[in-house]
Amino acid sequence: MEITLKYTDDTDRALGAAGMAVGIVVANAEELAEGIDLDLPSDRMMLLSDSFWLAGIHGSSVRSMMNQMVAAYRVTVSMAIANLLCRSIIGRSHVATQEERKTLLDAIMAEGHESCCLDDDEIHSIFDRDYNYMIRVFSHSGVQPIVRHIADELKERRRFSRIELIEALRPLSSL
Repeated sequence: MEITLKYTDDTDRALGAAGMAVGIVVANAEELAEGIDLDLPSDRMMLLSDSFWLAGIHGSSVRSMMNQMVAAYRVTVSMAIANLLCRSIIGRSHVATQEERKTLLDAIMAEGHESCCLDDDEIHSIFDRDYNYMIRVFSHSGVQPIVRHIADELKERRRFSRIELIEALRPLSSL
């Protein structure tokens, strides 16, 4: 049986989006978030600033451009892991299965090879660190009700602007 990470319903989709928002906060990249729109295709529902999408273009050197691209990749990894773990830990009350973890890792590996020319060890290091950290984040008893509230409100409203998203995430700063 092929493992898929597709959303099962609107609640799952809202939890995934809320997870990605938390992932951006954990990656210290809140300035990249422009909002969320649940009605957009899955790969575009997290609205990100142009500086995210244009990472590497504004570098003054090849090294600078590569560092910007790796930084954007790390934010992507954080959001992807947070999406899966929020949906599994908060939505289904268990950590993602080994098959789901492997499916996500395979996608992250392909992206790391293609976009940043990272080797397997570098990608595994980033993935393992972020994955283990996100398990702790989404298992935290203080984080869970905040994320559930964000997902419920997002499911009802369908869209958060940048300001609304930052305001919804603000309670996390007190944990």
